[in-house]
Amino acid sequence: MPKGRVALFRQIFVITSGVLKEEFTGKRGFCATKARLRPGNRDSFIHDMLFKLDPILELLIYFMLVFSVWAFGTTEAWSLRVMFQCSLGLCVFLVFDLASSVYGIFAHRRKRIAFPWELVALNIAFLVYTWLSIWNARAIYDYSTGAFIYLPHLAWLPATYDLQASQNSLRIYFGLTVFFWTVRGWILRSPFDSTDCPECFSRGYQLPARLSRLITVIVVNGAALALEAIIQRSSNTSKLLWLVEPRIHKEAISQFGPYAYRSNAAQYLNMIWPVAVSVAWVCWKRSQITQTRRFGFKMFVPLGLASIAGVIISVSRGSILAMGIMMGGLLFYISRWSKSWSGKRIILPGLSVLLVLGLLSWIVLPQLVQRLADTPEASTMVRKTMYESAFQMAKEYPFFGTGPGSFEVLFQLYRKSDKEFWPAQLHNDWMEYFITWGGVGLLISVTMFIRALWGTKKKEACFYLKPCLSNGLLISIGGCLLQAIYDFPLQIYSIQLLFVGLCAIASVLTVDKAKAISDQ
Repeated sequence: MPKGRVALFRQIFVITSGVLKEEFTGKRGFCATKARLRPGNRDSFIHDMLFKLDPILELLIYFMLVFSVWAFGTTEAWSLRVMFQCSLGLCVFLVFDLASSVYGIFAHRRKRIAFPWELVALNIAFLVYTWLSIWNARAIYDYSTGAFIYLPHLAWLPATYDLQASQNSLRIYFGLTVFFWTVRGWILRSPFDSTDCPECFSRGYQLPARLSRLITVIVVNGAALALEAIIQRSSNTSKLLWLVEPRIHKEAISQFGPYAYRSNAAQYLNMIWPVAVSVAWVCWKRSQITQTRRFGFKMFVPLGLASIAGVIISVSRGSILAMGIMMGGLLFYISRWSKSWSGKRIILPGLSVLLVLGLLSWIVLPQLVQRLADTPEASTMVRKTMYESAFQMAKEYPFFGTGPGSFEVLFQLYRKSDKEFWPAQLHNDWMEYFITWGGVGLLISVTMFIRALWGTKKKEACFYLKPCLSNGLLISIGGCLLQAIYDFPLQIYSIQLLFVGLCAIASVLTVDKAKAISDQ
Protein backbone atom coordinates (compact mmCIF):
# COMPACT_ATOMS: atom_id res chain seq x y z
CA MET A 1 0.00 0.00 0.00
CA PRO A 2 1.40 3.48 -0.83
CA LYS A 3 2.82 5.45 2.06
CA GLY A 4 0.23 8.23 1.68
CA ARG A 5 -2.68 5.83 2.22
CA VAL A 6 -0.95 4.22 5.18
CA ALA A 7 -0.50 7.64 6.76
CA LEU A 8 -4.14 8.52 6.05
CA PHE A 9 -5.54 5.36 7.65
CA ARG A 10 -3.16 5.79 10.57
CA GLN A 11 -4.44 9.33 11.12
CA ILE A 12 -8.08 8.19 11.00
CA PHE A 13 -7.30 5.40 13.47
CA VAL A 14 -5.54 7.78 15.87
CA ILE A 15 -8.39 10.31 15.78
CA THR A 16 -11.22 7.82 16.22
CA SER A 17 -9.66 5.30 18.59
CA GLY A 18 -7.23 7.42 20.59
CA VAL A 19 -9.70 7.91 23.42
CA LEU A 20 -7.98 5.47 25.78
CA LYS A 21 -4.43 6.32 24.73
CA GLU A 22 -4.23 9.99 25.67
CA GLU A 23 -0.84 10.77 27.13
CA PHE A 24 -0.46 12.97 30.16
CA THR A 25 3.28 13.45 30.27
CA GLY A 26 3.48 16.00 33.03
CA LYS A 27 0.88 18.21 31.35
CA ARG A 28 -2.65 17.40 32.44
CA GLY A 29 -4.26 19.62 29.87
CA PHE A 30 -3.88 22.82 27.96
CA CYS A 31 -5.87 24.78 30.52
CA ALA A 32 -4.52 22.92 33.55
CA THR A 33 -2.39 24.60 36.16
CA LYS A 34 1.37 24.31 35.82
CA ALA A 35 1.91 24.42 39.55
CA ARG A 36 3.09 21.21 41.16
CA LEU A 37 0.61 19.45 43.39
CA ARG A 38 1.83 17.95 46.61
CA PRO A 39 1.28 14.17 46.51
CA GLY A 40 -1.30 12.85 48.91
CA ASN A 41 -3.28 16.06 49.45
CA ARG A 42 -6.94 16.52 48.60
CA ASP A 43 -6.27 18.58 45.47
CA SER A 44 -3.99 15.94 44.04
CA PHE A 45 -6.52 13.17 44.76
CA ILE A 46 -9.43 14.92 43.00
CA HIS A 47 -7.13 15.97 40.17
CA ASP A 48 -5.92 12.42 39.54
CA MET A 49 -9.40 10.90 39.88
CA LEU A 50 -10.81 13.37 37.39
CA PHE A 51 -8.25 12.49 34.73
CA LYS A 52 -8.50 8.76 35.39
CA LEU A 53 -12.25 8.97 34.83
CA ASP A 54 -11.95 11.14 31.71
CA PRO A 55 -11.64 8.20 29.25
CA ILE A 56 -14.86 6.72 30.65
CA LEU A 57 -16.54 10.11 30.34
CA GLU A 58 -15.39 10.39 26.74
CA LEU A 59 -16.86 7.01 25.84
CA LEU A 60 -20.13 7.95 27.54
CA ILE A 61 -20.33 11.21 25.57
CA TYR A 62 -19.73 9.35 22.33
CA PHE A 63 -22.32 6.72 23.24
CA MET A 64 -24.98 9.35 23.91
CA LEU A 65 -24.33 11.16 20.63
CA VAL A 66 -24.40 7.96 18.57
CA PHE A 67 -27.18 6.13 20.44
CA SER A 68 -29.53 9.13 20.34
CA VAL A 69 -29.54 8.98 16.53
CA TRP A 70 -29.81 5.24 15.96
CA ALA A 71 -32.43 4.69 18.68
CA PHE A 72 -34.96 6.05 16.16
CA GLY A 73 -34.01 9.62 16.99
CA THR A 74 -34.75 9.06 20.71
CA THR A 75 -38.46 9.65 20.26
CA GLU A 76 -39.64 6.62 22.24
CA ALA A 77 -40.06 6.33 26.01
CA TRP A 78 -37.50 3.53 26.37
CA SER A 79 -34.76 5.47 24.55
CA LEU A 80 -35.48 8.58 26.61
CA ARG A 81 -35.06 6.49 29.77
CA VAL A 82 -31.68 5.23 28.55
CA MET A 83 -30.53 8.78 27.84
CA PHE A 84 -31.70 9.97 31.26
CA GLN A 85 -29.73 7.18 32.95
CA CYS A 86 -26.66 8.22 30.95
CA SER A 87 -27.23 11.79 32.15
CA LEU A 88 -27.24 10.56 35.74
CA GLY A 89 -23.91 8.88 35.01
CA LEU A 90 -22.55 12.20 33.74
CA CYS A 91 -23.46 13.74 37.09
CA VAL A 92 -20.62 11.75 38.70
CA PHE A 93 -18.08 13.42 36.45
CA LEU A 94 -19.73 16.81 36.91
CA VAL A 95 -19.35 16.48 40.70
CA PHE A 96 -15.61 15.88 40.35
CA ASP A 97 -15.36 18.77 37.91
CA LEU A 98 -17.14 21.12 40.31
CA ALA A 99 -14.96 19.88 43.18
CA SER A 100 -11.86 20.69 41.15
CA SER A 101 -13.22 24.21 40.65
CA VAL A 102 -14.01 24.69 44.35
CA TYR A 103 -10.56 23.59 45.48
CA GLY A 104 -8.85 25.67 42.78
CA ILE A 105 -7.05 22.77 41.15
CA PHE A 106 -7.22 24.31 37.69
CA ALA A 107 -5.73 27.76 37.53
CA HIS A 108 -7.98 28.86 34.69
CA ARG A 109 -11.02 28.31 36.88
CA ARG A 110 -9.58 30.41 39.70
CA LYS A 111 -7.41 33.15 38.23
CA ARG A 112 -6.91 33.16 34.49
CA ILE A 113 -10.43 32.55 33.18
CA ALA A 114 -13.59 33.96 34.73
CA PHE A 115 -16.03 31.14 35.42
CA PRO A 116 -19.42 31.85 33.73
CA TRP A 117 -21.46 32.16 36.91
CA GLU A 118 -24.20 34.07 35.07
CA LEU A 119 -24.71 31.06 32.78
CA VAL A 120 -24.84 28.73 35.79
CA ALA A 121 -27.44 30.98 37.42
CA LEU A 122 -29.53 31.00 34.23
CA ASN A 123 -29.33 27.19 34.00
CA ILE A 124 -30.50 26.85 37.59
CA ALA A 125 -33.26 29.42 37.06
CA PHE A 126 -34.49 27.51 34.00
CA LEU A 127 -34.64 24.20 35.87
CA VAL A 128 -36.26 25.81 38.93
CA TYR A 129 -38.84 27.45 36.65
CA THR A 130 -39.68 24.04 35.20
CA TRP A 131 -39.85 22.47 38.66
CA LEU A 132 -42.19 25.22 39.88
CA SER A 133 -44.64 24.48 37.07
CA ILE A 134 -44.68 20.83 38.22
CA TRP A 135 -44.97 21.62 41.94
CA ASN A 136 -47.76 24.12 41.19
CA ALA A 137 -49.53 21.87 38.64
CA ARG A 138 -53.05 23.00 37.84
CA ALA A 139 -54.14 19.75 36.16
CA ILE A 140 -53.32 16.11 35.53
CA TYR A 141 -54.28 14.78 32.12
CA ASP A 142 -55.79 11.30 32.14
CA TYR A 143 -54.71 9.74 28.83
CA SER A 144 -57.11 6.80 29.22
CA THR A 145 -60.23 8.96 29.43
CA GLY A 146 -58.97 12.12 27.74
CA ALA A 147 -60.06 14.26 30.70
CA PHE A 148 -58.30 16.85 32.87
CA ILE A 149 -58.21 16.36 36.64
CA TYR A 150 -57.90 19.89 37.99
CA LEU A 151 -55.82 20.69 41.06
CA PRO A 152 -55.59 23.74 43.36
CA HIS A 153 -52.71 26.01 42.35
CA LEU A 154 -51.25 29.49 42.78
CA ALA A 155 -52.13 31.74 39.85
CA TRP A 156 -49.06 33.95 40.29
CA LEU A 157 -46.60 31.05 39.77
CA PRO A 158 -45.84 28.90 36.71
CA ALA A 159 -48.24 25.97 36.44
CA THR A 160 -48.78 23.11 34.01
CA TYR A 161 -51.87 21.49 32.56
CA ASP A 162 -50.10 18.15 32.04
CA LEU A 163 -48.13 17.02 35.10
CA GLN A 164 -46.68 13.89 33.49
CA ALA A 165 -45.46 15.68 30.34
CA SER A 166 -43.84 18.43 32.41
CA GLN A 167 -42.05 15.84 34.56
CA ASN A 168 -40.66 14.26 31.39
CA SER A 169 -39.56 17.71 30.18
CA LEU A 170 -37.74 18.36 33.46
CA ARG A 171 -35.82 15.09 33.09
CA ILE A 172 -34.92 15.93 29.49
CA TYR A 173 -33.69 19.45 30.21
CA PHE A 174 -31.84 18.36 33.31
CA GLY A 175 -29.98 15.80 31.19
CA LEU A 176 -29.20 18.38 28.51
CA THR A 177 -27.87 20.79 31.15
CA VAL A 178 -25.58 18.13 32.60
CA PHE A 179 -24.43 17.17 29.10
CA PHE A 180 -23.50 20.78 28.28
CA TRP A 181 -21.38 21.28 31.40
CA THR A 182 -19.65 17.91 31.28
CA VAL A 183 -18.75 18.28 27.59
CA ARG A 184 -17.53 21.82 28.18
CA GLY A 185 -15.39 20.83 31.17
CA TRP A 186 -14.02 17.75 29.40
CA ILE A 187 -12.93 19.80 26.37
CA LEU A 188 -11.30 22.41 28.61
CA ARG A 189 -9.10 19.67 30.10
CA SER A 190 -7.88 18.65 26.66
CA PRO A 191 -4.11 18.20 26.22
CA PHE A 192 -2.89 20.89 23.84
CA ASP A 193 0.84 20.72 23.16
CA SER A 194 1.87 23.91 21.42
CA THR A 195 5.36 22.48 20.75
CA ASP A 196 3.89 20.05 18.18
CA CYS A 197 3.53 22.90 15.69
CA PRO A 198 4.21 26.30 17.26
CA GLU A 199 3.23 28.17 14.09
CA CYS A 200 -0.12 26.31 13.82
CA PHE A 201 -0.74 27.02 17.48
CA SER A 202 0.08 30.73 17.23
CA ARG A 203 -1.94 31.21 14.02
CA GLY A 204 -5.01 29.40 15.37
CA TYR A 205 -5.02 26.29 13.18
CA GLN A 206 -4.43 23.59 15.80
CA LEU A 207 -7.40 21.72 17.25
CA PRO A 208 -7.18 20.32 20.80
CA ALA A 209 -6.93 16.52 20.81
CA ARG A 210 -10.29 15.90 22.48
CA LEU A 211 -12.14 18.45 20.39
CA SER A 212 -10.73 16.87 17.24
CA ARG A 213 -11.96 13.41 18.27
CA LEU A 214 -15.39 14.71 19.34
CA ILE A 215 -15.98 16.48 16.03
CA THR A 216 -14.77 13.39 14.15
CA VAL A 217 -17.31 11.19 15.93
CA ILE A 218 -20.10 13.70 15.21
CA VAL A 219 -19.24 14.02 11.51
CA VAL A 220 -18.66 10.27 10.95
CA ASN A 221 -21.94 9.48 12.70
CA GLY A 222 -23.76 12.01 10.49
CA ALA A 223 -22.25 10.55 7.32
CA ALA A 224 -23.20 7.02 8.42
CA LEU A 225 -26.76 8.24 9.05
CA ALA A 226 -26.93 9.78 5.57
CA LEU A 227 -25.59 6.67 3.81
CA GLU A 228 -27.88 4.30 5.71
CA ALA A 229 -30.89 6.52 5.06
CA ILE A 230 -30.13 6.70 1.33
CA ILE A 231 -29.83 2.91 1.10
CA GLN A 232 -33.01 2.44 3.13
CA ARG A 233 -34.90 4.90 0.90
CA SER A 234 -33.71 3.11 -2.25
CA SER A 235 -34.95 -0.24 -0.89
CA ASN A 236 -38.45 1.25 -0.57
CA THR A 237 -39.04 -0.39 2.80
CA SER A 238 -41.70 0.92 5.18
CA LYS A 239 -39.69 -0.08 8.28
CA LEU A 240 -37.20 2.14 10.05
CA LEU A 241 -33.76 0.51 9.86
CA TRP A 242 -35.61 -2.45 8.31
CA LEU A 243 -36.84 -3.30 11.84
CA VAL A 244 -39.84 -1.27 13.00
CA GLU A 245 -42.82 0.18 11.16
CA PRO A 246 -43.84 3.50 12.74
CA ARG A 247 -47.39 4.34 13.75
CA ILE A 248 -47.46 7.28 11.32
CA HIS A 249 -45.52 8.06 8.15
CA LYS A 250 -45.61 4.46 6.99
CA GLU A 251 -44.50 5.30 3.43
CA ALA A 252 -40.81 5.10 2.55
CA ILE A 253 -40.86 8.61 1.07
CA SER A 254 -41.97 10.04 4.44
CA GLN A 255 -39.17 8.34 6.41
CA PHE A 256 -35.43 8.77 6.33
CA GLY A 257 -33.10 6.38 8.10
CA PRO A 258 -34.05 5.83 11.76
CA TYR A 259 -36.33 8.91 11.73
CA ALA A 260 -40.03 8.40 11.05
CA TYR A 261 -40.24 12.02 9.86
CA ARG A 262 -37.82 12.75 7.02
CA SER A 263 -37.43 16.44 7.94
CA ASN A 264 -36.01 15.56 11.37
CA ALA A 265 -33.25 13.50 9.75
CA ALA A 266 -32.52 16.31 7.28
CA GLN A 267 -32.44 18.86 10.13
CA TYR A 268 -29.92 16.71 11.97
CA LEU A 269 -27.72 16.43 8.87
CA ASN A 270 -27.96 20.18 8.29
CA MET A 271 -26.13 20.65 11.59
CA ILE A 272 -23.34 18.28 10.53
CA TRP A 273 -22.02 19.41 7.16
CA PRO A 274 -21.06 23.04 8.10
CA VAL A 275 -18.89 21.65 10.90
CA ALA A 276 -17.29 19.13 8.53
CA VAL A 277 -16.50 21.84 5.98
CA SER A 278 -15.05 24.13 8.66
CA VAL A 279 -12.80 21.42 10.12
CA ALA A 280 -11.68 20.46 6.62
CA TRP A 281 -10.61 24.05 6.11
CA VAL A 282 -8.63 24.02 9.38
CA CYS A 283 -6.91 20.79 8.31
CA TRP A 284 -6.09 22.30 4.91
CA LYS A 285 -4.49 25.39 6.43
CA ARG A 286 -2.56 23.27 8.93
CA SER A 287 -1.22 21.07 6.13
CA GLN A 288 -0.05 24.18 4.27
CA ILE A 289 1.88 25.34 7.32
CA THR A 290 3.41 21.96 8.15
CA GLN A 291 3.94 20.92 4.50
CA THR A 292 2.40 17.49 5.18
CA ARG A 293 -0.26 15.45 3.44
CA ARG A 294 -3.84 16.67 3.83
CA PHE A 295 -5.36 13.65 5.61
CA GLY A 296 -7.99 15.60 7.55
CA PHE A 297 -9.08 17.50 4.44
CA LYS A 298 -9.43 14.28 2.45
CA MET A 299 -11.45 12.71 5.26
CA PHE A 300 -13.83 15.51 6.25
CA VAL A 301 -14.77 16.72 2.76
CA PRO A 302 -16.41 13.44 1.61
CA LEU A 303 -18.06 13.03 5.01
CA GLY A 304 -19.53 16.51 4.73
CA LEU A 305 -20.68 15.80 1.17
CA ALA A 306 -22.43 12.64 2.38
CA SER A 307 -24.46 14.74 4.85
CA ILE A 308 -25.33 17.26 2.12
CA ALA A 309 -26.42 14.41 -0.16
CA GLY A 310 -28.62 13.06 2.64
CA VAL A 311 -30.41 16.40 2.99
CA ILE A 312 -31.09 16.57 -0.76
CA ILE A 313 -32.24 12.96 -1.13
CA SER A 314 -34.53 13.28 1.92
CA VAL A 315 -36.73 15.55 -0.27
CA SER A 316 -37.50 17.73 2.76
CA ARG A 317 -38.52 21.06 1.24
CA GLY A 318 -37.85 23.15 4.35
CA SER A 319 -34.48 21.52 5.02
CA ILE A 320 -33.31 22.00 1.42
CA LEU A 321 -34.32 25.65 1.62
CA ALA A 322 -32.48 26.07 4.93
CA MET A 323 -29.43 24.31 3.46
CA GLY A 324 -29.37 26.80 0.59
CA ILE A 325 -29.43 29.73 3.02
CA MET A 326 -26.73 28.13 5.18
CA MET A 327 -24.56 27.49 2.12
CA GLY A 328 -24.89 31.14 1.19
CA GLY A 329 -23.62 32.13 4.64
CA LEU A 330 -20.81 29.60 4.47
CA LEU A 331 -19.72 30.75 1.01
CA PHE A 332 -19.65 34.31 2.31
CA TYR A 333 -17.25 33.32 5.08
CA ILE A 334 -15.18 31.12 2.74
CA SER A 335 -14.72 34.09 0.42
CA ARG A 336 -13.24 35.95 3.39
CA TRP A 337 -11.09 33.00 4.56
CA SER A 338 -9.68 32.34 1.08
CA LYS A 339 -8.27 35.78 0.23
CA SER A 340 -4.77 34.31 0.17
CA TRP A 341 -5.79 31.49 -2.16
CA SER A 342 -5.24 31.58 -5.88
CA GLY A 343 -8.26 30.90 -8.07
CA LYS A 344 -6.79 27.72 -9.55
CA ARG A 345 -6.73 26.02 -6.16
CA ILE A 346 -10.46 26.35 -5.57
CA ILE A 347 -11.82 25.91 -9.11
CA LEU A 348 -11.46 22.11 -9.25
CA PRO A 349 -12.85 21.36 -5.74
CA GLY A 350 -15.64 23.88 -6.29
CA LEU A 351 -16.63 22.35 -9.65
CA SER A 352 -16.53 18.86 -8.13
CA VAL A 353 -18.90 19.88 -5.35
CA LEU A 354 -21.26 21.61 -7.78
CA LEU A 355 -21.22 18.54 -10.04
CA VAL A 356 -22.13 16.21 -7.15
CA LEU A 357 -24.89 18.53 -5.91
CA GLY A 358 -26.23 19.03 -9.44
CA LEU A 359 -26.33 15.27 -10.08
CA LEU A 360 -28.14 14.59 -6.83
CA SER A 361 -30.61 17.41 -7.45
CA TRP A 362 -31.32 16.00 -10.93
CA ILE A 363 -31.98 12.54 -9.48
CA VAL A 364 -34.41 13.74 -6.82
CA LEU A 365 -35.89 16.60 -8.87
CA PRO A 366 -38.97 14.62 -10.03
CA GLN A 367 -39.80 13.66 -6.44
CA LEU A 368 -39.25 17.22 -5.23
CA VAL A 369 -41.43 18.67 -7.99
CA GLN A 370 -44.12 16.12 -7.18
CA ARG A 371 -43.98 17.12 -3.51
CA LEU A 372 -44.25 20.79 -4.37
CA ALA A 373 -47.21 20.15 -6.68
CA ASP A 374 -49.08 17.64 -4.51
CA THR A 375 -51.25 19.70 -2.15
CA PRO A 376 -49.43 22.92 -1.28
CA GLU A 377 -52.64 24.88 -0.83
CA ALA A 378 -54.20 22.29 1.48
CA SER A 379 -51.00 22.04 3.51
CA THR A 380 -50.82 25.82 3.82
CA MET A 381 -54.43 26.03 4.95
CA VAL A 382 -53.89 23.33 7.59
CA ARG A 383 -50.92 25.19 9.05
CA LYS A 384 -52.72 28.54 8.90
CA THR A 385 -55.69 27.14 10.83
CA MET A 386 -53.37 25.44 13.29
CA TYR A 387 -51.41 28.66 13.90
CA GLU A 388 -54.61 30.63 14.44
CA SER A 389 -55.71 28.22 17.19
CA ALA A 390 -52.23 28.28 18.71
CA PHE A 391 -52.25 32.09 18.70
CA GLN A 392 -55.34 32.02 20.92
CA MET A 393 -53.43 29.81 23.38
CA ALA A 394 -50.53 32.26 23.40
CA LYS A 395 -52.89 35.17 24.07
CA GLU A 396 -54.44 33.47 27.10
CA TYR A 397 -51.12 32.41 28.71
CA PRO A 398 -48.58 35.11 27.78
CA PHE A 399 -46.44 35.11 30.95
CA PHE A 400 -46.04 31.59 32.40
CA GLY A 401 -47.47 29.50 29.57
CA THR A 402 -49.42 26.27 29.83
CA GLY A 403 -46.55 24.17 31.19
CA PRO A 404 -43.61 22.38 29.52
CA GLY A 405 -44.79 19.59 27.22
CA SER A 406 -48.49 20.41 27.61
CA PHE A 407 -49.16 21.63 24.07
CA GLU A 408 -50.49 18.38 22.63
CA VAL A 409 -53.12 17.68 25.30
CA LEU A 410 -54.28 21.29 25.55
CA PHE A 411 -54.54 22.08 21.83
CA GLN A 412 -57.71 19.99 21.55
CA LEU A 413 -59.59 22.60 23.59
CA TYR A 414 -58.76 25.35 21.08
CA ARG A 415 -59.68 23.61 17.85
CA LYS A 416 -62.49 25.28 15.93
CA SER A 417 -64.07 21.89 15.18
CA ASP A 418 -63.46 18.20 15.69
CA LYS A 419 -62.34 17.97 12.07
CA GLU A 420 -59.44 20.36 12.58
CA PHE A 421 -56.03 18.70 12.59
CA TRP A 422 -54.78 17.85 16.10
CA PRO A 423 -50.96 17.91 15.98
CA ALA A 424 -48.53 16.53 18.52
CA GLN A 425 -46.16 19.41 17.65
CA LEU A 426 -47.02 22.84 16.31
CA HIS A 427 -44.46 22.83 13.47
CA ASN A 428 -43.19 26.11 14.87
CA ASP A 429 -40.90 25.60 17.84
CA TRP A 430 -40.67 29.30 18.64
CA MET A 431 -44.42 29.66 19.05
CA GLU A 432 -44.76 26.32 20.83
CA TYR A 433 -42.06 27.26 23.34
CA PHE A 434 -43.83 30.59 23.94
CA ILE A 435 -47.14 28.78 24.52
CA THR A 436 -45.77 26.14 26.88
CA TRP A 437 -43.01 28.08 28.67
CA GLY A 438 -44.57 31.52 28.47
CA GLY A 439 -42.76 34.78 27.90
CA VAL A 440 -40.82 34.42 31.16
CA GLY A 441 -39.53 30.92 30.41
CA LEU A 442 -38.70 31.78 26.78
CA LEU A 443 -36.79 34.87 27.91
CA ILE A 444 -34.73 32.80 30.36
CA SER A 445 -33.90 30.15 27.73
CA VAL A 446 -32.97 32.69 25.02
CA THR A 447 -30.80 34.67 27.46
CA MET A 448 -29.12 31.42 28.53
CA PHE A 449 -28.38 30.51 24.90
CA ILE A 450 -26.93 33.96 24.09
CA ARG A 451 -24.83 33.93 27.27
CA ALA A 452 -23.39 30.51 26.40
CA LEU A 453 -22.13 31.76 23.04
CA TRP A 454 -21.16 35.18 24.36
CA GLY A 455 -18.48 33.49 26.48
CA THR A 456 -16.23 33.51 23.42
CA LYS A 457 -16.07 37.31 23.72
CA LYS A 458 -14.87 37.15 27.31
CA LYS A 459 -12.03 35.44 29.14
CA GLU A 460 -14.00 32.23 29.53
CA ALA A 461 -12.94 30.59 26.28
CA CYS A 462 -9.74 28.61 26.38
CA PHE A 463 -8.76 27.77 22.82
CA TYR A 464 -7.74 30.27 20.19
CA LEU A 465 -8.80 29.23 16.70
CA LYS A 466 -9.39 31.12 13.50
CA PRO A 467 -13.01 32.15 12.81
CA CYS A 468 -13.50 29.33 10.28
CA LEU A 469 -14.52 26.75 12.91
CA SER A 470 -16.54 29.06 15.14
CA ASN A 471 -18.40 30.45 12.11
CA GLY A 472 -19.18 26.92 10.96
CA LEU A 473 -20.60 26.14 14.40
CA LEU A 474 -22.69 29.31 14.35
CA ILE A 475 -24.05 28.43 10.90
CA SER A 476 -25.06 24.96 12.17
CA ILE A 477 -26.71 26.39 15.29
CA GLY A 478 -28.35 29.25 13.40
CA GLY A 479 -29.63 26.89 10.71
CA CYS A 480 -31.36 24.77 13.34
CA LEU A 481 -32.99 27.87 14.86
CA LEU A 482 -34.08 28.93 11.37
CA GLN A 483 -35.75 25.58 10.71
CA ALA A 484 -37.48 25.86 14.09
CA ILE A 485 -39.60 28.68 12.62
CA TYR A 486 -41.57 26.28 10.40
CA ASP A 487 -40.86 22.84 11.91
CA PHE A 488 -40.05 21.14 15.22
CA PRO A 489 -36.35 20.15 15.34
CA LEU A 490 -36.04 21.26 18.97
CA GLN A 491 -38.74 18.80 20.05
CA ILE A 492 -36.56 15.81 19.05
CA TYR A 493 -34.07 14.71 21.71
CA SER A 494 -31.28 13.64 19.35
CA ILE A 495 -31.32 17.05 17.64
CA GLN A 496 -31.45 18.81 21.01
CA LEU A 497 -28.43 16.82 22.20
CA LEU A 498 -26.36 17.71 19.14
CA PHE A 499 -27.47 21.34 19.42
CA VAL A 500 -26.33 21.50 23.06
CA GLY A 501 -23.06 19.74 22.20
CA LEU A 502 -22.26 22.28 19.46
CA CYS A 503 -23.07 25.12 21.88
CA ALA A 504 -20.65 23.59 24.41
CA ILE A 505 -17.92 23.45 21.76
CA ALA A 506 -18.58 27.03 20.68
CA SER A 507 -18.44 28.23 24.29
CA VAL A 508 -14.76 27.23 24.69
CA LEU A 509 -13.48 28.76 21.45
CA THR A 510 -12.35 32.31 20.88
CA VAL A 511 -11.18 34.19 17.81
CA ASP A 512 -9.39 36.80 19.94
CA LYS A 513 -5.88 35.62 20.69
CA ALA A 514 -5.50 38.15 23.51
CA LYS A 515 -8.45 36.59 25.36
CA ALA A 516 -7.26 32.98 25.02
CA ILE A 517 -5.02 31.17 27.49
CA SER A 518 -1.52 30.80 26.13
CA ASP A 519 0.39 27.64 26.90
CA GLN A 520 3.76 29.12 26.00
